[in-house]
Amino acid sequence: MRHSIRVFVSSDMAELEPERETAENIIHGLNLEPRLFELIPATSQSPGQACLVEVRDCHIFVLLVWRSFPPAVRAEYQEAIEQGKPILVFVKLLAESEGHSPDLRCLLDQLGGEAKLQTGVRTLYSRFRRLSELSARLRDALVSEIAKFYRAPRITLSRKELYDLGTDIVTYAQRQLHVVQRTPSLFLGSRPYLARPQEKFIYEERFRAALAGWIEAARQASRGSLLYLFSADATRKEIAQHSQENPTFRDAVVARARQYKDFERDSGLRLRFAPLRTPFSGPMIVGDNRLALWLLGREEPICISQENHALALEVIRMLETHGGPEQSADELIRELGA
Repeated sequence: MRHSIRVFVSSDMAELEPERETAENIIHGLNLEPRLFELIPATSQSPGQACLVEVRDCHIFVLLVWRSFPPAVRAEYQEAIEQGKPILVFVKLLAESEGHSPDLRCLLDQLGGEAKLQTGVRTLYSRFRRLSELSARLRDALVSEIAKFYRAPRITLSRKELYDLGTDIVTYAQRQLHVVQRTPSLFLGSRPYLARPQEKFIYEERFRAALAGWIEAARQASRGSLLYLFSADATRKEIAQHSQENPTFRDAVVARARQYKDFERDSGLRLRFAPLRTPFSGPMIVGDNRLALWLLGREEPICISQENHALALEVIRMLETHGGPEQSADELIRELGA
């Protein structure tokens, strides 16, 4: 089993042969595993498919470009975006007699503007001309990037920090979001009866509003995926309890449940809202490259979070197994006793 960090290098092989060799040496020098087309073992797959498999398997994607942006390189770059890989782009500067192809010019226009928002992944963009410049900048970029794989977890104690952190993860997630809550604030709405003290309600409401906004933006843009899990038992008890105190509470829950289940249906299950029938210890949220776990106790909770792409993917794989079968809005409402 491999444990080293794998770095895939994508470029036009003939156009940037010395640069590819330089990149390979830098990657080796950092005790990382370089993955280049010329290093891929023989396989029954086509060369293009073999490279896409390597892109999916890598931890960091490095793109080297100069004058052209061939279709095979473009396909590898798009695959890295789809897989949410950190992307390091290095552009060789042109001499006076040289020019960019139209496809490459389009890419560079994107990178010069809203690249991070468009791709939804971390993207570093740097220029070079000499091999020595590429060596220094690639080494610095890789060192900075691999530090994120081993970044010490962040621990927060106050409720303000807890909900601010959750709001940040939601706000900056571009590609995917997985949320586990004991009771679904999206369905239950603002709950001032939980306000002890009142500030707690403010922080929770800010988080709920950010989550609702993210879902609405993903729905309108037809991109981004969400899995939203919650405890069926805990939600059923809260609905029963507070419906006695507030006659309109149950109707509001039903309306929100139908709204979000409609979102689920219209998105083709890209946005999913499902009850979790197995016990869990506390709320959890996972964005593109960052995750946070809340450990709740009698007093203040503790939240442990970390920016780690590989760990986030592992947690996502685990959560995906708990999504359960697809439910209609009526089935969910009956299960929650609403």
